Amino acid sequence: MDVLQWIGEPVIERGVVERRFQLVLGVDVVPGVLWLPARSERPLPLVLMGHGGSGHKRADRQQRLARWFAGSRIAAVAIDGPYHGDRTTEPVDSRQYQDRMAAIGVDTVTDSMIADWCGTLDAISQLEVIDAGCVAYLGFSMGTRFGLPFVAEAGPRLRCAVLGKYGMRQPPAMPDEVNMAPRFSRDAPRVSVSPLQNSAR
Repeated sequence: MDVLQWIGEPVIERGVVERRFQLVLGVDVVPGVLWLPARSERPLPLVLMGHGGSGHKRADRQQRLARWFAGSRIAAVAIDGPYHGDRTTEPVDSRQYQDRMAAIGVDTVTDSMIADWCGTLDAISQLEVIDAGCVAYLGFSMGTRFGLPFVAEAGPRLRCAVLGKYGMRQPPAMPDEVNMAPRFSRDAPRVSVSPLQNSAR
C-alpha cells in the first residue's frame, strides 16, 4: 500500500507553507517537498517540478520557483531524482550518477522515476487542498530527461507541460548507455495533455 508520510512540522515563511514528505511506494521511498500558500479559499492548481542534474528537490531554483507559484495561489511539489538529494547518503558528481544509471540501465531508471512521479501525483492529488483536474509538469535538464517520459505516461492527467534544456544529442563525456535519444523517440510521440476548457480558471 502506498503511504504519504509528512516529515517534521510545516515551515511557514512569507505567506508560503513548505512541507517535507516521503512517499512509500512498496519497497521504494520517494523524498519530496510540497509548497502551498499559507491561505487558500479553494482547491489549488498543482505544478510538479523536476529538478536539474546535480541538483535536488530543494535546490535554489526549485525553491524560488515553488515560492513564486505558491505566492500566485498555485501549489508546487518536487521530488529528488535518482542518486540526488535524500536518495543518496553522500553527494555524487555528474559522472558518478551517470555511471550508476548506466550500470542499472537507463530504461530501468527512467521507468522507476516515472513510477515515482505517478505515485506522487496520485498521493498529492488526493489532498483536499489540491485541484486534481488542474495539474502541470515543469522540468529542465534532468527534469526533462525523466519528465518527458513521465508526461507521456501521465497523458490527460496533465493540463500542460513545460520541458527544455535537453536534446537528442548528448555530450561526449556522458556514457553511451545513458543516451536518451532512443527513449525520447518512443515517448515524445505519445505526449498528450488535456488543456482546460474553462478560460475563467
